[in-house]
Amino acid sequence: MKITIMLILLLMLTCAGFAQTGTLNICENTDDNVFPINIYTNASVTTPVMFQIEFSESLYGNTERSQMFILWEVFKVSENGDETPVGDIQMRTESGYKRYATEQAFYFKEPGKYAVYAIDYYKRDVYEKRGYKEYLGKTFIDIAN
Repeated sequence: MKITIMLILLLMLTCAGFAQTGTLNICENTDDNVFPINIYTNASVTTPVMFQIEFSESLYGNTERSQMFILWEVFKVSENGDETPVGDIQMRTESGYKRYATEQAFYFKEPGKYAVYAIDYYKRDVYEKRGYKEYLGKTFIDIAN
């Protein structure tokens, strides 16, 4: 009995730290089913981009939908790997879907390498502000003039 309880507690502690993550894309736009159109790994400062994320399963399950906010945070990445925040987009939505995307364009203001994170807005206080350790999705993009 004690061994069973200990195994259950160990399993709960092990699984508690894992957040659901998806594939984050930077794209030109999305179609009606929120699939990305023209995914970018390189773009210019004049290119309007959208952020899109896809999960293998519905985010936070699909039994009961609840309001949630996704925070799309953009960081400029220095040559030594440090990340400096440069912008964000907040998006109100519902849980229970596999794909989410921004509806407003984002412009990178200067050339360089950038990291983009999608995080659960309600959990943002527990994450580090420079280089999140837990996130819904993360990707990089190189921006030219």
